[in-house]
Amino acid sequence: MNSTSASSSNPSGVQGICPTGWHLPSEAEWNILSNYLHTAEGAVCGGFNDNVAKALASTTGWVSSTEPCAVGNEPWDNNASGFSAMPSGYYNGIYSAFASSSCFWSTTEVGNTNAFQFGILHNSAQVNVPFSGYGKNNAMSVRCVLN
Repeated sequence: MNSTSASSSNPSGVQGICPTGWHLPSEAEWNILSNYLHTAEGAVCGGFNDNVAKALASTTGWVSSTEPCAVGNEPWDNNASGFSAMPSGYYNGIYSAFASSSCFWSTTEVGNTNAFQFGILHNSAQVNVPFSGYGKNNAMSVRCVLN
């Protein structure tokens, strides 16, 4: 976050690594996106409002899955939202979950050493909400949001 303090505000107000005019999202901003998709036309899979992971995931690169409405099941049907989350995995001392997960940081802390993240898994129809606290020493993707 480029030595900026954590934020749970909406908008977060944390520019971090993002270019001028953009910011890193807080947990609240990730929740807004997720909640919007729960009611968006074409974003929900299988009639269950929580099944929105496919709407966020890219159409290529994901490990295959047979779970109904999972990101890795018929990935050509992914990305109804245009978000295009790539299966980039994460780094926690070793590079893990490449092609099977997409994990994004938020600016919202969980204690002094952890922060919330937003995650998509190849074998799940739901996004990782509620968020989980992960150690800030891990490496995950970031998404910049226009101010």
